[in-house]
Amino acid sequence: MCRIYPVTPGSRILEFLFCGKFSSSQGGLRAGTATTHMIRSDAFRMRQQSSGFASCSPQDVILAAADCRQSMYCHLLCGLLHAHEVEVLSAPFAFTLVEALRTLEAEWRTLCRDIRSGELNHKISDPVLRLAMADHILLRKPNPELADSIAAKCRSLTSKRALQSGGAWKGVVRTLWPRCRYILSILTGAMEVYVEKLEFYTAGAVPLVSADYGATEGWIGVNAGPSLRPSDVSFTILPTLAFFEFIPLSRRSTSSCMNEVSNGGGGGGAALAAYEEGAPVGLTDVKVGQEYEVVMTTAWGLYRYRLGDIVRVTGFYNSAPQVAYVCRKNVMLSLNIDKITEKDLKAVVDRAAKRLVEASGGSMELVDYTSYADRSSTPGHYVVFWEVEGEDAAAMSSTTMDSEVQSCGAKACHKRRGAWSEEEEGPQRKQQESSEEEEEEEEVLGECAALMDGGFVEAGYVTSRKMGSIGPLELCVVRRGTFSRLLDRFMQSGAAMTQYKTPRCVVAPDALSLLRSSAVASIFSPTALP
Repeated sequence: MCRIYPVTPGSRILEFLFCGKFSSSQGGLRAGTATTHMIRSDAFRMRQQSSGFASCSPQDVILAAADCRQSMYCHLLCGLLHAHEVEVLSAPFAFTLVEALRTLEAEWRTLCRDIRSGELNHKISDPVLRLAMADHILLRKPNPELADSIAAKCRSLTSKRALQSGGAWKGVVRTLWPRCRYILSILTGAMEVYVEKLEFYTAGAVPLVSADYGATEGWIGVNAGPSLRPSDVSFTILPTLAFFEFIPLSRRSTSSCMNEVSNGGGGGGAALAAYEEGAPVGLTDVKVGQEYEVVMTTAWGLYRYRLGDIVRVTGFYNSAPQVAYVCRKNVMLSLNIDKITEKDLKAVVDRAAKRLVEASGGSMELVDYTSYADRSSTPGHYVVFWEVEGEDAAAMSSTTMDSEVQSCGAKACHKRRGAWSEEEEGPQRKQQESSEEEEEEEEVLGECAALMDGGFVEAGYVTSRKMGSIGPLELCVVRRGTFSRLLDRFMQSGAAMTQYKTPRCVVAPDALSLLRSSAVASIFSPTALP
């Protein structure tokens, strides 16, 4: 890494780390997340000291175990105070980086006020954070010059000229942190959906470096090609980290799905058969192009532990295999004989999201998504929840679906639209224009729903849709900020943001209730697939 992206001695890293709290087992053992143990360890402090650059944030901010929103604000404030020293931006997951930069969009005025006054605002109520920030040497005195400089840059990023040349906040990373050499985070697997947004924030001027391949159970491989795009990254398995085995996997065929139908198969119990498995093979016996599930035996007690990660072998470095992360093995959606994986869902969402941007002329884009297998009606159907942003999305979020629309979907949406005659003017004319715009939005979303429904190639789903045992897919657009509220719900349980990944399939009743209550549009795909 240092050979490809050398950093200046004495430079700083803006690292968005959030440390959770330890709890105790009945036997007196400390229990906590993997990141909590790592961040609180002596090895982590030694790594920071030997890395060649210092953290922007005081150690007490990282270890505060405070409200993550308040901690994130303090990280941003420290990053702006040291703006001309920062050469690396980092977070465990890409989601955290995107969330931090969205927080910057919303709070830049408050951040500038704090820098100008030299005092932390009253919204930061955690006493540990307030004490840590009070001791920060750069926050002990007002700095109106720095505040004015940052404010001017933020205004330029949201100006009319910026909107015309690519969008507000495009290139914010290099604008506010001009010495930034690269961004380091986990950018593969479930985090791939955030890569495009990070590329927007960097305007392509700052490399995105994918972090090494690890799991709670242990480290697996290293990224030996840090200059590669996240989509091209392969990880070299290190045989000294554990004893590795690999279970060959292949997707089910159409004939096996039809056999399930004839044998009366289906339902949640059949979800385990999304892949057909072969006999485990050793590290040097894997084949290029084949997909496998990773199995680990570790020195600290795990014996032939199945990680649930699916990887594809892309080549070898000497005799060590190099793998690309594919997805989690567990089936996300299943109603009948269908078995939709994270990879399947991402493929159709990516295709539909691209169409959303094209059809809306760039006025709407996908922020985040999740899904749900709805069995409340017969036949059951998939629900894909989208949060979108942009001018059209803002107008959509300002409305709330009436009960008829929520229950009936796209047909009800179109049913509620009134049409005014050509002779009517004034408010009625404006209402007609607004209605036409809403119908255009719904037509675009209808296209997206149809693309996702028709884009699944998994044999069980295609067969079930043709037989009518699974209904049309529902695309449910939720209000802006809904996925941030999902994050807040996660953190209220005592977890840390560093452990958070947006769930790609929702099963918790309270999370589903939050998504449903936040819906602003609901569109169904056509009854019959093309």
